[in-house]
Formats: sequence, structure tokens, C-alpha cells
Amino acid sequence: MTTSNGLASTKSLTEYPIDIISLIAAHLDLCTLWNLADTCQFFRYHLLAIQEVWRRIVIDIKFCNHSQLYAGLRRFRDSNGLRSLVQQVIMDGNDDANISYIIMLVKFPQLRHLSARYRRFSTNIEADTRVLQELLKNGTLKPHSITLERVDIYHYYFTSEPHLAAFQKTLNRISKVPVQLDIRLCSTVPKGEQQQQQLQNSLVIMEQTMEEMALSSNNECHNVIAKEAYCWACLYQFERCWKCEPICNGCQKRRLPPLANDQKLQDLQQKQKQQKQQERQKYINKKKEELLIVQENNKQQCNNIIDDPSLEDEFSVFG
Repeated sequence: MTTSNGLASTKSLTEYPIDIISLIAAHLDLCTLWNLADTCQFFRYHLLAIQEVWRRIVIDIKFCNHSQLYAGLRRFRDSNGLRSLVQQVIMDGNDDANISYIIMLVKFPQLRHLSARYRRFSTNIEADTRVLQELLKNGTLKPHSITLERVDIYHYYFTSEPHLAAFQKTLNRISKVPVQLDIRLCSTVPKGEQQQQQLQNSLVIMEQTMEEMALSSNNECHNVIAKEAYCWACLYQFERCWKCEPICNGCQKRRLPPLANDQKLQDLQQKQKQQKQQERQKYINKKKEELLIVQENNKQQCNNIIDDPSLEDEFSVFG
């Protein structure tokens, strides 16, 4: 669209339908969303009136500092009704100890899904379990007081985690429903250690069996694995960690560490996405060419009919 002087005109954001504005707002992080709401009375009125905008909030410290973030969180109050609207909080990749996901459990009573993935230095399951238990003890969090359904805390550098069961029980105690985690323990005895213990055991059969059972329960593999972990080469879903099961059961290739495996998997998915886009573009171009050919044929047929001398002019009888 151009003006009378030939310059391109710019359309104000307030001129777009409110449905378009709500779609844009749904993809903004928390601080940017509040900045948009504070732009003018129009945005403040309409954004605060759309409940779907506030059901999912995204925290990204690349676009704000700590003071701006906590100022934005303080604006979720019972008086304006926003605090009870939030059902999902996404804070993936914000590896900052000053931003704890436990705050979200205290802040939002209707929270259903909390995602705090890829926080290597800020995630400490043992310490987080103690903090949650202390909050339960002093009454800040009450048993079965929130509707939490899922918590995602996976990062690539998880190794052993013997406190995962206690963390799971504490979350279940807080929530009204059983909480699903995106990680689990490998829970298998590495073959090398198992064979070594069997060779060293020289007791009688009954004592040997009981000792192996006790040993197995004490030496279970506490390595953490993502519940949705797939081989980059064949998309086989792993059941054990890459140390206990170094060979993929799907393609029989040697497994890579989680970070390298996921990077290759993302590269493969990106390549497949680009191939689909190229195939789609080829299909569109082919359809355009076919349409041009049809239009050209129709035009040629019309010209042939007009230039045909054998056709009698219907007005020639009046000549």
C-alpha cells in the first residue's frame, strides 16, 4: 500500500484485528508482553481482557533483567485475576540461579505444566527437594494445593541422581494429581560391574543369590535419562542410558552422548524440514506452470475462435 506521494505507508499495530494481536502476544516473553500492554490504553484494555494470553507465560532473561522480570511477576495478583489464569510456565534455557522454578509453584496456584529444561548449573534436585519440603513444613505450600501435572527439568549433563524418587514424592505431595517428570533413572546394573561382582563371589548358592539381590538393589544405575530419548540414526527410543547400553538396539550403531545425539537429531530434523519445504515449493511452482499453460491455451483458443472466418456474423443479415 502506497500513499499519494508514492511512499510506502505504515499501518499502525492498533489497526490490526484484536485476534491478530492476541496471536502475536501469545509468542512474546513475559517482559515483552508487559511492555506491549504498557504501550497505550488500547493494548492494556484488550490484552488484559483476553484470558488465553495469560494462560502461558514465557520467561527469557535475554530480553530483560532480574528487576524487570520480578516486577512483571508481581503484577500477577488476585485483585486483577491474572494470578489464577496462569497454567503453563516456560523458562527453558534460563540457567540463572536467581530465577528458581520453585517460585512459580508458589506464585501460580493453577499451574499445570512447568518447563525448566537445559538449566545445568541451576538445577539441583537434592537442594530443590529440601526447599520444597521446607515450604511444606512452614505452610508456604500446602499439601495437594496446586493442580501441577508435569514438570520438565532435563538437561544434557545429568549424570547420577539418587534423590529423584524423593523429588517425585515431594511434588506428588504438593499437587492434587500425580506429577509426570520428563526424566527417569536408568535403573539397571552395568554389565561390567555385575560380572565383576559375580566373579568375586565365592559363597554358597543361597548366600550368593541373596548377596546378588542386595548388591543389585544397592548398585542400581542412577544415571538420568530423558523419557523421550531417541537415536539420531534410526529414531529408536532408548530404554537405558548410553553407558549401560552403548549400542543402539535399533540400528546396532554405537550410541553418542546425549548432547551429541540430540544435536545430530536436530540437524536431521532441520534437514528433513528443509527438504519438505523444497518439495512443497517445487509442487507450488509446478502447479503455477500448469496453470499458466492452461491460461495460455484458453487464450489461444479464444483468439482462434475470434479469427475464424467461417463463423457467420449474426448481424450480417441486416447488412
